[in-house]
Amino acid sequence: AAAAAAVAGSPARGGRARGSPRQPHHPPRCMASDVGAGSGAGGSPHLRRFLLVVVVLALCLPPGARAASASGAAAGGGEGTKPPTLDDLKVFGLLPSNEQLQVPFFPPFDKWNPSLSDYICKLDHAMEYFTLIINARAPGVLSELGRDGKTILSRQNLTRARLAGGARTVFEVEVTDGTSRRFTLVVERRSGTSLELLGLRPLTAVGQNFSVPYHPGELQGQFEAEQSFHEDKFVVEYDFADGGQDIECRVDGRKHIGDNMPTKGQMALHPYKYLPALEQLEHVDLDSVFNLNSPGAGPTARCSVPIDTWRQVEVGIHIHAADKVSKRDVRLFVTRKGCARNTFYHEGSCVEHCPTFHYQQKFNWRCGKCGRDCEFCEHWHHCVRCRRNTTMYRYELMGDGTCQQIRVHAYRVYYDLACYLGISCALLISIYCFVCV
Repeated sequence: AAAAAAVAGSPARGGRARGSPRQPHHPPRCMASDVGAGSGAGGSPHLRRFLLVVVVLALCLPPGARAASASGAAAGGGEGTKPPTLDDLKVFGLLPSNEQLQVPFFPPFDKWNPSLSDYICKLDHAMEYFTLIINARAPGVLSELGRDGKTILSRQNLTRARLAGGARTVFEVEVTDGTSRRFTLVVERRSGTSLELLGLRPLTAVGQNFSVPYHPGELQGQFEAEQSFHEDKFVVEYDFADGGQDIECRVDGRKHIGDNMPTKGQMALHPYKYLPALEQLEHVDLDSVFNLNSPGAGPTARCSVPIDTWRQVEVGIHIHAADKVSKRDVRLFVTRKGCARNTFYHEGSCVEHCPTFHYQQKFNWRCGKCGRDCEFCEHWHHCVRCRRNTTMYRYELMGDGTCQQIRVHAYRVYYDLACYLGISCALLISIYCFVCV
């Protein structure tokens, strides 16, 4: 009876206690978390927060990144996969002097640009042997390496590989990292018969151009250029088509121009007087370097030829092919103007009087430079007075109009020093005696 009374006095499950107000009845509502995850632990607020963060991050990504992420997920299963590529690809050519030089590719190899897979490398005719260096970017590996359709079994076969003149060889490379990708490298050796210049640039000409543009591949034989007013040397730069070419740059002719040019009789009577001092005292300079940035990615030479005002110089570029049989000549006619009448060109400007160590060249209105160690001269080959003597040297005027430098005795400087010291002591003693005695 007591248990029944207790049961009767307690509120029933889902009911209400006696005397308590009636609660309004609401129909059950379906929560999104309950539908997606059920009524277990998955319906917790932590899952809802996680889904919210994922949605916000997806909306914050730019459209291109969302498209790339979606394509990467569709292709490789979640991670943005990159195609396998090479980390290193180089070819070194061996010159007859046993010097190894890196030979560039066409197009240039860029390990950070995996879109290119086919390359061409051209060896000079002088490079009979070459070395290929090739490595895959980790975690990729070289799964296949062949030459001309045959498998290369050892990397030693890539060192000092021989290639005949005019021949070519093809390397096939396959890199694997989940997927595979193939590369092709064609190595060619020049035949040695080329007479072409891949580039010809007049660096000191007006506008740095010839009157007719130079085009590689066209065997033009003559060009004209106007030298800059302020440049005493005509500088031309040319690119070898083959490292085995033998190219000589020299002056093949000179002549006067302008309104005060000497006659042939005057030049015959005074063979030195009417020759410009600049062109006699200066010489042709040639500088040759192996330039990887040149159009041929090979030797580049720079030829400097002295040219005075109101003069025309014929510069000859004589090309001998690497086979030492074929040859070709390219002639450059360079003209330089100068100052007006009764003014003389000196250090970039026109002056009325020439300074010491110079003389007036009226045939081309230029302050010509006297010969070595000459202070006053009639022309560059005839000195009137040599420069003053110094402690170490003395200068004597010779019978041919030149100055000779003569070395003073090795101990003369100590003799002069002793003399000066003795005179100083005598002077001090005289002053002492005059003042104190």
